[in-house]
Amino acid sequence: MGQYNQLTRLPNRFYFMQLLEQALVDINLNNSSVGILFLDLDNFKSVHDSLGLHYGDQLIQAVTPYGRLQ
Repeated sequence: MGQYNQLTRLPNRFYFMQLLEQALVDINLNNSSVGILFLDLDNFKSVHDSLGLHYGDQLIQAVTPYGRLQ
């Protein structure tokens, strides 16, 4: 599990870069394409400050592909 963020279950930064490098090699070899979605949560710190870490964690999980609200 060291290659993934425990909260989101997404690849960590280092592993993501490895996956991206491999994807770029693959698209060049196969003349294909790849897509990347970058999501920035504006004022996210205010969620942590006003509602607490628990709700901040829930928000992060809700916007990931494996997200869930409890």
